[in-house]
Amino acid sequence: MSPARELPVKASLAHMERETEQDMDLEVAKKMLESGIRFVANSGLKVLELRRGHVKCLMPFAGNGNHIGTMYAGALFTLAEIPGGALFL
Repeated sequence: MSPARELPVKASLAHMERETEQDMDLEVAKKMLESGIRFVANSGLKVLELRRGHVKCLMPFAGNGNHIGTMYAGALFTLAEIPGGALFL
């Protein structure tokens, strides 16, 4: 095989390795976002999707509700703050 034909194969393998590293980094980031801060971990917040420029989180109402049947303001703020910070990872 000529060197010209080998180069694209090597380049695509390098690209796949970078994507795999990025995927692993995102998995580590998801775990840190969910459990790195005790309050966040206790709230049950889950990162459903995390990729460059996009974050989708879910927080259960159970354990985060107040006496009037709505979510605690602190839970709502956390649900807004964590994805906002994750966009800068």
